[in-house]
Amino acid sequence: MSIQSQDQLKSYWSNYVDNYSKIQGNQASFGITLINMLDIQNAQRIFESGCGPGLLIPMILINKQLNCEFISTDLSEKMIEASKQRVLNFLNFPNGQLDYNNLENLFKQISWDAKVANAEDLSQYDNDYFDIYYGGFIFHLVLNPILALQEAYRILKPGGRIGFSIWGRRELADNYTILRTTAVEVGYVFPKSHDAFNLGSDKAKLKELLETLGFKNILLWYQNTAANRFTSDQIIEGQNPEIIAFLQKDQELYQNLLKKLDEKIKYKLNVLNEPLIQDCLLVIAQK
Repeated sequence: MSIQSQDQLKSYWSNYVDNYSKIQGNQASFGITLINMLDIQNAQRIFESGCGPGLLIPMILINKQLNCEFISTDLSEKMIEASKQRVLNFLNFPNGQLDYNNLENLFKQISWDAKVANAEDLSQYDNDYFDIYYGGFIFHLVLNPILALQEAYRILKPGGRIGFSIWGRRELADNYTILRTTAVEVGYVFPKSHDAFNLGSDKAKLKELLETLGFKNILLWYQNTAANRFTSDQIIEGQNPEIIAFLQKDQELYQNLLKKLDEKIKYKLNVLNEPLIQDCLLVIAQK
């Protein structure tokens, strides 16, 4: 799908909440690394951009000071609702319903809140305000990553730090690439779309961009992790419903795709004895 506007982007992620939640655990190790590197236990104010269904929110809550102001944001209201439910689960309300009359007081007790926000326009937040800006899997997905990075820089205090992860090396990320490459092999033709690998494919270029925006003390490193996806069905169920609908329009082609996917996955698992891998570029920098 070619996304050209904020409304399209918002709709894409709102429709993706359930399926994205099934695969978000594959990203956990990247977030844990960044949280450790950001030394959040000494922060007074933390900003999270693109929180999604809130996978890493409990980890930050565990490590931050109780009175540290922590705000999680996402473009999608449905992602915000999912993140609030995750925090309720974390606080031992596994069957809790989102009662907005009580949530505000509950979340105040842990100095956390979740808000709808556009990473490219954070004008509701003051300059020089946050100690930490955390963005997991955000900048390679926004429409204008430079604008989003400029906003991150603006709301950070002098000396504040940003930590973010983006897709890394295409050739080492078969968990991300196996579906589309296999689909093309069996005959699918995809419309032109955003290349999510573009931003993280060249460390030197990204470092230069960050320096141009004013960041200093920049650390960049590639890191990969195994993905718990072992069948074609698992690959498909982790996709956006719009992608699934596109793939299933031609059932003969779709069955060929599933067969070819399973062949590739079995070869990786049973012959190479390796899992599918996702590779990311992790970044820490200071204002």
